Amino acid sequence: MIKNSQMSITLKNELSEIERMSQLLAGFGECWHLPNKLLLDLNLALQEVVANVITHAYEDRQEHRIAITVRLEDMDITVEVEDDGRAFNPLEFPEPDLTRPLEEKSLGGLGIHLIRNLTDRLDYKRQEAKNLLVMKKKMRA
Repeated sequence: MIKNSQMSITLKNELSEIERMSQLLAGFGECWHLPNKLLLDLNLALQEVVANVITHAYEDRQEHRIAITVRLEDMDITVEVEDDGRAFNPLEFPEPDLTRPLEEKSLGGLGIHLIRNLTDRLDYKRQEAKNLLVMKKKMRA
């Protein structure tokens, strides 16, 4: 049985930080013997979220911090991403029409679609001028 555990990471709003984040997540997964599929899904979802924050959330060129917390609780893993960028609730973003030909598709939305499909649950709230996105995934046998 897996015990409860937590890892916290603070990133700068630089795309180069994504590699460091992925390495730390891999180390956390290795330490707790997490299934590879679970780690791949979470890493891909987290990379997409963080890349979107870095690319779209800030209106200035100042350094900002993105706080990530990964919690392991019995058979669930929770990942929280908190940033001080402009308000953006990905849950309000409509699902893309995947049946339309590529040349007719509008830009954006596929990353959020990917995140929705790689996680079991997404929650969002805006608090104290910060975005908090919570992703949950159940560990499957």
